[in-house]
Amino acid sequence: MFVIAGIQTVTDRFKKLDRQLAESLVCNFANKGLISFGKKIAKNFPKDYIGSFYKQYNTIKEYSCIEKYIDSGGYQIATQQIPKKYIDKYTDTYVKFLETNDFDYAFSLDIPDNNEYKDVSELVNLNRKAMDKIVASNVDKNKILFVVHFRTINLFEIWKNLLDYLDHFHNVAIGGLVVAQSNMKNLPFIFSITGIMMILHELKQKNILKTKFHVLGNSTFKDVVLYTLLQKAVKDFYNIDFILTYDSSNLFKKFQQARFMTYWDQEREEAYQVSAKENELNLRRYNGRSSKDILLEEVYTMAKTINYDGKFDRIYNDEGKFDDKISPFLLLIESYQQIKFEKWMEKKVDYYYNLYKDNPNEFVIELQKLLFSIGSKNKKLAGIIKNTLDMLKMDFDIKTIEGLLKSYSIVTDSEFLDQPAQFSI
Repeated sequence: MFVIAGIQTVTDRFKKLDRQLAESLVCNFANKGLISFGKKIAKNFPKDYIGSFYKQYNTIKEYSCIEKYIDSGGYQIATQQIPKKYIDKYTDTYVKFLETNDFDYAFSLDIPDNNEYKDVSELVNLNRKAMDKIVASNVDKNKILFVVHFRTINLFEIWKNLLDYLDHFHNVAIGGLVVAQSNMKNLPFIFSITGIMMILHELKQKNILKTKFHVLGNSTFKDVVLYTLLQKAVKDFYNIDFILTYDSSNLFKKFQQARFMTYWDQEREEAYQVSAKENELNLRRYNGRSSKDILLEEVYTMAKTINYDGKFDRIYNDEGKFDDKISPFLLLIESYQQIKFEKWMEKKVDYYYNLYKDNPNEFVIELQKLLFSIGSKNKKLAGIIKNTLDMLKMDFDIKTIEGLLKSYSIVTDSEFLDQPAQFSI
């Protein structure tokens, strides 16, 4: 499920690495990667925009095992890094790249509100124009992820007018959730279910029984628990094969910059934060083990997985940087933790889902134990996840979703995102 956003950071770092070692590391611990086509346009639109993009993209193309995702650059448009006056030219350039290059999945170009546009109708027209260019192109439509926004009423008003594009694109991505998480934690359900239900209802009406569904940006272990349960529930309630993926750039960045990782202890079936700071390596505060013990154990397990017999004498070199021998493994160590937890959850999901169906109260109790074990401090989260799964049974149409969003607009509208907790439900 996990897709590394900014995969070019990994492949670029591995350019000087032994080729066989690099191939083994990428194919085992980073075999799904996302790279953004969007970048800031400072003054004039670059004449060789695609050529400059190739400099990053070519490092990824070297690895045939990577499932390649091309982000369309909606974030750069939303943040005005790509100005309104260049939208047409940018869209043409993006479609040209998709027509002439190999990839596994690419996102439709989404043009969200960023205060440059006068009203909803203008944004609907701009999005339609961008979408129509992809429809008219020779790009394989099965490789396109139709990006849908719904977090605020304004965004919903735009995208409810674009859902007819599901006739062309059966695969979907939902965006714009990350910035809203802090204020949405007190909702009685996981907010993303509103957009998911809206899309599922449309797919069901069109008799589309299989969809690739990508969530942009949410990647904690708690998210993985929800995602695995959602896949089961959607198949059960809608008879739709719901192939869910999600991305994050935070996992490897967090370890490299902040020097800590979320460690999945498979033996104890719990997760906790492990510090990799040099002055904390020898502190034995993880069930009698030190950070150094855990890091080396994980690196040696990764090495064994790829049949690499190298020795790791130290974590830091004399200059206070990660030692060259261990550094490639540490770059992907948190991705490895994510993969470990995903596989564990996939084995456990039948137990939890059957419990949900047969004994909902016991499901909440057992799920809360799991959530506590992976670091959740929200005592209501298990019940919130149950409510979220329950909502799937309701098969809400577009008008019901609109009413739901308006009911909770005090929480979801962007003007309230930085407000204190009393604005949450």
